[in-house]
Amino acid sequence: MPAQVNITVENDADFYQVFQYTLPDGATPISILSATFLFGVRRSLADTAMLFSVSSTLSAAGQIQIVDGPNGKFGLWLAKAQMQKSPAGIWSQSMIITQPAAPGAFPPTLSTPIWGGSLTINLGASR
Repeated sequence: MPAQVNITVENDADFYQVFQYTLPDGATPISILSATFLFGVRRSLADTAMLFSVSSTLSAAGQIQIVDGPNGKFGLWLAKAQMQKSPAGIWSQSMIITQPAAPGAFPPTLSTPIWGGSLTINLGASR
């Protein structure tokens, strides 16, 4: 079952935080070597259009990068430019991890949700 993660940002600054992917005990890390990530933001879960997304590939919206693969640590960076373009409010967000299996293993690739929750974008004073 995915974790519940609520994130609050200001629209006049970058957001960066390192997270750790663990077993349900919250202590045992899950290796994320060679994994890729997708973070998506929508007005609501029922909305078909995404406000923006961030992946393992660098983009103007930000990037998700492995910090310590064997220990399940990854960094989420939401770029200031994307925060400035996004309307203030409370949005639905989720994070998906895609992990490739060893050659010949089944399934060859597995995409699973890490978390779901809210992204609150507040107005920043220096915008």
